[in-house]
Amino acid sequence: MFSLNKKTAVITGAAGGIGFAIAQRFRAAGANVVMSDLSDGSDKATSIGAHFQQADVSEEEQVGALMQRAVDEFSSLDIAVNNAGMMIVGNSIINESNDAYLKQFNVNVMSVVYGIRQAAKRMKPGSAIV
Repeated sequence: MFSLNKKTAVITGAAGGIGFAIAQRFRAAGANVVMSDLSDGSDKATSIGAHFQQADVSEEEQVGALMQRAVDEFSSLDIAVNNAGMMIVGNSIINESNDAYLKQFNVNVMSVVYGIRQAAKRMKPGSAIV
């Protein structure tokens, strides 16, 4: 197993699936973890000894507050995992609103830009953005 002792990670889209699996693995390796999701993942975070902050990653201000939380809680931000994503299901493209597709674009694309920008402002050389 690799070691992440004394490292602090923020993981978006961490209330379930791949994001939660990453959070579990990072905690097992010794990292301080701040999990985030639009859905409430506070119980899952508590179950693995992580912190949780609900955030809409399509809003840059919320992403900035999330990254700052890691710095405030643990005095550093060493790893940022931009894992959040969404997919429109159920409606055909003919019936779906433009707002729904804009939201999907903002979560799947712009949140990565926001995550990189906001994490990089707070990271020291040698940190990692995924």
